[in-house]
Amino acid sequence: MLTGIVQQLFLTLFCTTTRHPVLLFSYEHVTKTDSDFFVDVLADYLSIELDPARKHSAVESIDPARGYAGAPGIRGHIDHLSSGEIRGWVVDTRRPERSVTLKVRAADRIGATVQANIKRPDVRNAGFHRTGMCGFRVAFAEPLREEELKTVNLMDADTQETATSV
Repeated sequence: MLTGIVQQLFLTLFCTTTRHPVLLFSYEHVTKTDSDFFVDVLADYLSIELDPARKHSAVESIDPARGYAGAPGIRGHIDHLSSGEIRGWVVDTRRPERSVTLKVRAADRIGATVQANIKRPDVRNAGFHRTGMCGFRVAFAEPLREEELKTVNLMDADTQETATSV
Protein backbone atom coordinates (compact mmCIF):
# COMPACT_ATOMS: atom_id res chain seq x y z
CA MET A 1 0.00 0.00 0.00
CA LEU A 2 2.83 2.38 0.85
CA THR A 3 4.42 1.72 -2.56
CA GLY A 4 1.15 2.64 -4.29
CA ILE A 5 0.86 5.89 -2.32
CA VAL A 6 4.46 6.86 -3.12
CA GLN A 7 3.95 6.08 -6.82
CA GLN A 8 0.76 8.15 -6.84
CA LEU A 9 2.60 11.04 -5.17
CA PHE A 10 5.45 10.96 -7.70
CA LEU A 11 3.04 10.71 -10.62
CA THR A 12 1.04 13.65 -9.31
CA LEU A 13 4.22 15.70 -8.82
CA PHE A 14 5.37 14.84 -12.33
CA CYS A 15 2.05 15.85 -13.89
CA THR A 16 1.89 19.13 -12.00
CA THR A 17 5.49 20.19 -12.64
CA THR A 18 6.06 19.17 -16.26
CA ARG A 19 5.15 21.52 -19.07
CA HIS A 20 3.91 18.61 -21.17
CA PRO A 21 2.41 15.79 -19.12
CA VAL A 22 2.19 12.54 -21.00
CA LEU A 23 -0.09 9.59 -20.77
CA LEU A 24 1.93 6.76 -19.29
CA PHE A 25 0.60 4.06 -21.59
CA SER A 26 1.98 2.85 -24.88
CA TYR A 27 -0.49 3.82 -27.61
CA GLU A 28 0.73 0.92 -29.76
CA HIS A 29 0.14 -1.54 -26.90
CA VAL A 30 -3.33 -0.19 -26.19
CA THR A 31 -4.45 -0.37 -29.83
CA LYS A 32 -3.00 -3.85 -30.40
CA THR A 33 -4.35 -5.42 -27.21
CA ASP A 34 -7.58 -4.43 -25.51
CA SER A 35 -8.82 -0.85 -25.86
CA ASP A 36 -11.89 -1.61 -23.71
CA PHE A 37 -9.65 -2.70 -20.85
CA PHE A 38 -7.49 0.42 -21.21
CA VAL A 39 -10.54 2.71 -21.03
CA ASP A 40 -11.77 0.84 -17.94
CA VAL A 41 -8.37 1.15 -16.22
CA LEU A 42 -8.06 4.83 -17.10
CA ALA A 43 -11.59 5.62 -15.92
CA ASP A 44 -10.94 3.74 -12.69
CA TYR A 45 -7.65 5.58 -12.18
CA LEU A 46 -9.37 8.93 -12.74
CA SER A 47 -12.26 7.87 -10.49
CA ILE A 48 -14.88 8.55 -13.12
CA GLU A 49 -17.81 6.42 -14.21
CA LEU A 50 -18.46 5.97 -17.90
CA ASP A 51 -21.86 5.15 -19.30
CA PRO A 52 -21.77 2.64 -22.19
CA ALA A 53 -22.13 5.34 -24.88
CA ARG A 54 -19.17 7.35 -23.56
CA LYS A 55 -17.05 4.24 -23.18
CA HIS A 56 -17.84 3.23 -26.76
CA SER A 57 -16.90 6.72 -27.96
CA ALA A 58 -13.61 6.60 -26.02
CA VAL A 59 -12.71 3.19 -27.43
CA GLU A 60 -13.49 4.36 -30.98
CA SER A 61 -11.30 7.46 -30.59
CA ILE A 62 -8.37 5.22 -29.66
CA ASP A 63 -8.76 3.10 -32.79
CA PRO A 64 -6.29 4.40 -35.41
CA ALA A 65 -8.60 3.38 -38.25
CA ARG A 66 -11.45 5.48 -36.90
CA GLY A 67 -10.65 8.04 -34.20
CA TYR A 68 -7.17 9.27 -34.96
CA ALA A 69 -7.51 8.74 -38.71
CA GLY A 70 -9.66 11.87 -38.89
CA ALA A 71 -7.43 13.98 -36.65
CA PRO A 72 -5.31 16.65 -38.33
CA GLY A 73 -2.01 15.11 -39.36
CA ILE A 74 -0.22 18.12 -40.83
CA ARG A 75 0.14 20.94 -38.34
CA GLY A 76 2.16 24.07 -38.62
CA HIS A 77 2.71 27.62 -37.57
CA ILE A 78 3.69 30.73 -39.49
CA ASP A 79 6.16 32.72 -37.40
CA HIS A 80 6.73 35.50 -39.92
CA LEU A 81 4.91 36.49 -43.09
CA SER A 82 5.73 39.46 -45.31
CA SER A 83 5.50 40.22 -49.00
CA GLY A 84 9.03 38.90 -49.43
CA GLU A 85 9.21 35.82 -47.21
CA ILE A 86 7.53 33.34 -44.91
CA ARG A 87 9.07 31.46 -41.97
CA GLY A 88 7.65 28.87 -39.63
CA TRP A 89 7.41 25.16 -38.99
CA VAL A 90 5.30 22.22 -40.09
CA VAL A 91 5.05 18.64 -38.79
CA ASP A 92 3.27 15.41 -39.64
CA THR A 93 1.75 14.31 -36.31
CA ARG A 94 1.07 10.83 -37.66
CA ARG A 95 4.74 10.35 -38.61
CA PRO A 96 6.63 12.81 -36.38
CA GLU A 97 10.09 11.77 -37.58
CA ARG A 98 9.29 12.81 -41.18
CA SER A 99 10.38 16.14 -42.69
CA VAL A 100 7.42 17.46 -44.68
CA THR A 101 7.82 18.66 -48.25
CA LEU A 102 5.77 21.81 -48.09
CA LYS A 103 3.88 23.76 -50.76
CA VAL A 104 3.37 27.39 -49.83
CA ARG A 105 0.36 28.74 -51.67
CA ALA A 106 -0.97 32.29 -51.91
CA ALA A 107 -4.28 32.91 -53.66
CA ASP A 108 -4.23 30.63 -56.71
CA ARG A 109 -0.48 30.38 -57.19
CA ILE A 110 2.12 28.21 -55.52
CA GLY A 111 4.72 30.47 -54.01
CA ALA A 112 7.27 27.71 -53.45
CA THR A 113 7.86 24.08 -52.63
CA VAL A 114 10.39 23.54 -49.87
CA GLN A 115 11.58 20.82 -47.50
CA ALA A 116 10.73 21.69 -43.88
CA ASN A 117 14.06 20.61 -42.41
CA ILE A 118 15.52 23.62 -40.59
CA LYS A 119 16.39 22.83 -36.97
CA ARG A 120 13.74 24.12 -34.53
CA PRO A 121 14.63 23.15 -30.93
CA ASP A 122 11.59 25.08 -29.65
CA VAL A 123 9.23 22.84 -31.65
CA ARG A 124 11.09 19.72 -30.47
CA ASN A 125 10.95 20.91 -26.83
CA ALA A 126 7.23 21.60 -27.17
CA GLY A 127 6.74 17.96 -28.15
CA PHE A 128 5.56 18.51 -31.73
CA HIS A 129 8.54 16.88 -33.49
CA ARG A 130 11.11 14.31 -32.35
CA THR A 131 14.18 15.91 -33.92
CA GLY A 132 13.06 19.50 -34.41
CA MET A 133 14.09 19.35 -38.08
CA CYS A 134 10.79 20.86 -39.21
CA GLY A 135 11.36 24.57 -39.81
CA PHE A 136 11.05 26.31 -43.15
CA ARG A 137 11.94 29.62 -44.74
CA VAL A 138 10.82 30.71 -48.19
CA ALA A 139 11.91 33.90 -49.92
CA PHE A 140 9.35 34.69 -52.61
CA ALA A 141 10.83 35.26 -56.08
CA GLU A 142 7.98 37.67 -56.79
CA PRO A 143 6.71 39.64 -53.78
CA LEU A 144 3.18 38.89 -52.62
CA ARG A 145 0.52 41.54 -52.96
CA GLU A 146 -1.41 42.71 -49.89
CA GLU A 147 -4.51 40.65 -50.78
CA GLU A 148 -2.37 37.53 -51.34
CA LEU A 149 -0.91 37.79 -47.83
CA LYS A 150 -4.39 37.06 -46.46
CA THR A 151 -4.70 33.81 -48.43
CA VAL A 152 -1.39 32.07 -47.63
CA ASN A 153 -1.71 28.40 -46.72
CA LEU A 154 0.66 25.51 -46.15
CA MET A 155 0.12 22.11 -47.77
CA ASP A 156 1.94 18.79 -47.61
CA ALA A 157 3.22 18.22 -51.16
CA ASP A 158 2.97 14.43 -50.74
CA THR A 159 -0.54 14.11 -49.28
CA GLN A 160 -2.09 17.43 -50.40
CA GLU A 161 -3.29 17.91 -46.82
CA THR A 162 -3.49 21.52 -45.64
CA ALA A 163 -1.69 22.26 -42.39
CA THR A 164 -3.84 23.27 -39.45
CA SER A 165 -2.52 26.15 -37.37
CA VAL A 166 -1.08 25.65 -33.92
